[in-house]
Amino acid sequence: MSATPCPGPQPSRRRFLGLAAATPLAVSGALALGTGTAHAADSAYAMCYFTESTSLGEGTDYGLHLAVSTDSLNWTPLNQNNPVVTPTAGALGLRDPFLMRKQDGTFVVLATDLKGTDWSYNSQYIHVWDSTALRTFTGYRRLKLHNMTTHSWAPEAFWDAGRGQYAVIYSSVNSSGHNVIMVNYTSDFVTASAPQVFFDPGYDVIDGDMAVGVNGYNYLFFKKNQTLVAARSTSLNPGSFTEFSTGVAHGGTEAPTVYKSLTSNTWYLWGDTYTPNGVFYAWRSTDLASGTWTALDQKTYTQPVNSKHCGITTITTAEYNNLIATWGSPVWNRLKSYNYPARYVRHSNYVLRIDPISTATEQQDATFRVGY
Repeated sequence: MSATPCPGPQPSRRRFLGLAAATPLAVSGALALGTGTAHAADSAYAMCYFTESTSLGEGTDYGLHLAVSTDSLNWTPLNQNNPVVTPTAGALGLRDPFLMRKQDGTFVVLATDLKGTDWSYNSQYIHVWDSTALRTFTGYRRLKLHNMTTHSWAPEAFWDAGRGQYAVIYSSVNSSGHNVIMVNYTSDFVTASAPQVFFDPGYDVIDGDMAVGVNGYNYLFFKKNQTLVAARSTSLNPGSFTEFSTGVAHGGTEAPTVYKSLTSNTWYLWGDTYTPNGVFYAWRSTDLASGTWTALDQKTYTQPVNSKHCGITTITTAEYNNLIATWGSPVWNRLKSYNYPARYVRHSNYVLRIDPISTATEQQDATFRVGY
């Protein structure tokens, strides 16, 4: 058995703002509810993400990555954890990808126009792709959202049935001088309406993620300081959301991703940490209205190697099988400690160890091929 390199993280933009069991490598969105083109019942999950190693060296890739899961907790990366598509305009890289099934049953991918960690880079655009079944990505374009001299971070979308359009939300610094969550409306992700302020509680907010139409409420999750909190509203109107929840965090935490289990009344909240960088932590709840969450034990879930800022959506069994067939499952594996789930089996100087993994070299030493 020999180690093979595998595709983990760096300083957070939030700091720039002044906020600041051997488990096979399970190698490890927002909900947009509404009536659309009928498709087979969803039974599995897809995750999109980008990769970033601690040193920004090997294992860093600012392209679109995909992983799949049957339980939404343990993830299998596709294409050997290599990107399935990469931007060809703007910054020539992406961060913060988001994946959503549209009303016609196909998918759209949105992402921040930014490669690397230059938080001073301004772009009024976001990256967009269309996809029928996540096996090919077509119609690449950049969608312009505003004319401000600022960024368009962490774009996400949801279907606003009352308007009959998709709402695209993202974080920008407007005339207030701090990041607010903006919104534009679109029917095709080719052109968009003029921007409006969707949510501004009076302090810096980024990384909005929606859960729409849950027992009469719409929920907006976002990053406040170093924690994940939520606001809610009985409408989807800009300016109607009010913060209400207890914050959750593990170190500095950002990029909330909220989704509901397909097999139970459980909601999951994933957060991406940057202290330490590149580690996902997860919480669960059976009642979004309570505003409280229970942390999951790390032994119950495994993220894709070096994954950052994920988006999660549901897919059908056929889509799951076709994604595996198209992109392939890993030819390598990792062994995760059951008692110390933040650690993996690795070799070092011909000695087998169980260690926390952070550097690119340690990632290589903890990744194995069988039979080579």
